[in-house]
Amino acid sequence: MLFGRFSGFGFIGRTLAGAEVYVMPGPFERADRLKEALLTLAARWRADS
Repeated sequence: MLFGRFSGFGFIGRTLAGAEVYVMPGPFERADRLKEALLTLAARWRADS
């Protein structure tokens, strides 16, 4: 887990220890953008399982 400021959220095109970095949306993100980001994460999780 990393803490700090990141520009945007979702998969950010960086890796750490061989894994893609995913930045969670902030607590006040718009619901439509939050839903899309989490659906993308869920799809990637299923594809890699």
